Amino acid sequence: MADMKGESLATASSLADLFLYGWNATDDLKVPASLLGNATVASRTALKAVDTTVQTAAILTEAGRDGVFLFKAGNYASLITADTLEGVYIKADAVASSAGAWVRVYAERANVKWFGAVGDGTTDDAAAIQCAINVAKQVFFPQATYAIGTLLTAGNGTSSAVSTQNGVELIGSTAGTTSVETSPVILPTALKWIGAASGIMLRVDGPMVGMTIRGIVFDCNSLAATGIYTRHMMLSTWQDVVVRK
Repeated sequence: MADMKGESLATASSLADLFLYGWNATDDLKVPASLLGNATVASRTALKAVDTTVQTAAILTEAGRDGVFLFKAGNYASLITADTLEGVYIKADAVASSAGAWVRVYAERANVKWFGAVGDGTTDDAAAIQCAINVAKQVFFPQATYAIGTLLTAGNGTSSAVSTQNGVELIGSTAGTTSVETSPVILPTALKWIGAASGIMLRVDGPMVGMTIRGIVFDCNSLAATGIYTRHMMLSTWQDVVVRK
């Protein structure tokens, strides 16, 4: 296909010099997706509306949730169902979740703020944190205090079944951390309990293999009875973890 000056669209390297005019509904001129570049969208709603037959890469600029997404074909129904807060997997409006989804591009750990965590020490971030654990397993907490009002869980083991959710990581920011040899240890990332008295902040449901917690203060806020409750963990690592009454 060529433009109105006879220049080939198939071999064009950009849209800058193409001369397009006069097409209609029955004689539509289609520009290859490779020439259109990435879509830049300001919200997840706008991302969902992107025509995936034309563009399969998008830059999301929504505050706290910004990042690069690729549209990938495949059955993402269960992942979209699990990711209720749209941190990693987002359904396209015009495509069934069983046929494809927008998938965030990232390495290593998912940022808890992608799932809507605020980190102001007051807003209840429990749902966002739990969703991040369920979807990504390996979660990074930027420097902040995250209030939680309900129990967080990691792993799905029982007294009669081994957990199928292994390798969970909860990693706090270590920026500004004092030496662990000093007293008291100052860590910049904290989970603060704002729920009912005598509650539990985090419960690890094993038997589980490979749980890592690093650089996080569990602040019971004189309310929670237990900061971390574990049931049968193996090959796990805790480093710079503080439970504060």
